[in-house]
Amino acid sequence: RCPSAEAEALQAGVAVGGMLAAGAGYGASGPAFATPAHRAGALGHDVDRLVAWVRSLDASVDGAELGAVLRSVLGRGRRAVEAAGACGADDAPRAFVHGDLHAGNMLFSRGALAAIIDFDECRNDLRAREVATAALSLGSEPRDANLPSSWRHAQHLGRTAAFLGGVRDGLGRALDDRERLALPWLMIETCVTEAMERIAATGRFDQHPATDFLDFVDRKTAWIERHAPDISSL
Repeated sequence: RCPSAEAEALQAGVAVGGMLAAGAGYGASGPAFATPAHRAGALGHDVDRLVAWVRSLDASVDGAELGAVLRSVLGRGRRAVEAAGACGADDAPRAFVHGDLHAGNMLFSRGALAAIIDFDECRNDLRAREVATAALSLGSEPRDANLPSSWRHAQHLGRTAAFLGGVRDGLGRALDDRERLALPWLMIETCVTEAMERIAATGRFDQHPATDFLDFVDRKTAWIERHAPDISSL
């Protein structure tokens, strides 16, 4: 699990590109196949109310510190949504997608992709969002049990490039310019929305306090924001 080699990322990309090609133009519609509404809701939290709720679970949380990092993370997420829209992502190609395509849902055996699992969030969505979600995960450095302050936040561009190259091979063509330019912003959107869903549901990220984990998310999304041109050019 959690491949850390470029060859594995390439194989994952070929599989994802093949799925996108197979799901292109899928005609199903309706609530069960739409982009989940929680993505928009995850960026619309009332910060003060969320801070109060987290502190009700853990009174040791510094409310001012948590509020500051929440505002930074949510602000970057909202800017990313606007930037992706400015790139034309809303009008980019759609397909029937997996919907939760991270490294934990890709199983490898002896260095070869063996299976992609967990299709319970499959839907009709932007194919660029599917690519961005997987690229974010496959290009992230493995997290150990240490504090989030020690986690490496920089995206591994070699694995990211290998994955995107595989997507091109599996899809049979390159992503179009709208998708390519929107990719880093969709990565930020995914990172922020998934983090906020966990914090809003539990007040923590696994065993890590909300502030510590969100500080990592803030650093990671800031790195992607700074390196957006590099990611778009891969």
